[in-house]
Amino acid sequence: MRTWTAVCVALAALAVPTRAHAHVAGAASIDRYLDFVYVGDGRFRVAYVLDFAEGPARAELDRLDANHDGAVTPEEQRRYLDARVPPLVDAWAVTVDGVRVHPSVVASHVEVVHADGGTETVRIDSEVSVVATPPWAGADLTLHVHDDSFARIPGWRLIQAEDGVAETDGAVPTSVRAEVAGDADALRMSDARFGADERAGRLLAVGLLFAAAALLAVLFVARRARQSA
Repeated sequence: MRTWTAVCVALAALAVPTRAHAHVAGAASIDRYLDFVYVGDGRFRVAYVLDFAEGPARAELDRLDANHDGAVTPEEQRRYLDARVPPLVDAWAVTVDGVRVHPSVVASHVEVVHADGGTETVRIDSEVSVVATPPWAGADLTLHVHDDSFARIPGWRLIQAEDGVAETDGAVPTSVRAEVAGDADALRMSDARFGADERAGRLLAVGLLFAAAALLAVLFVARRARQSA
């Protein structure tokens, strides 16, 4: 379990912008990242990251240092995480093949980052588990995720899902089709099998739409020119 937590945290660190440039939406922002990895048998492992910029970090630090003595103990960290993370995860709306499932927090860690100018930011890295009814062997599985945590606060947002099951002994793994919803900020659907094709199809459709509009505009101008002549 600890090994997977380390992998989750490392994956999240790679996916989220580096701390030097993390808060692209400014000092009042909260960045959020969720990565759902399907590991088979109806189970997902989720890397969940929250990165509080200097402004919102002040309130988090106040909660973290419960006795306000300027030193955060491991016990204070644990109490803070146990009170902070589960309610946020409970608020996710997650369905697998149309059936609502309830994520659970497996592990969590908080880090206070000392930024330039003496300011501090707060980052929470968590591992979350989602367990659904296993699909038939080789059948597609549809994951739908809705999370609008901190929707009214600016910040970088990303929800993605991927198929982490490798083909072994000739078996056909379940393919994961992901749908995400929530804030309008940069939510991205990522699927190892279908994502690229869907994005290409959408780009093609948009290109054809613009081409048809341009052709209609040319025909309209030509018609007006003939009428004027």
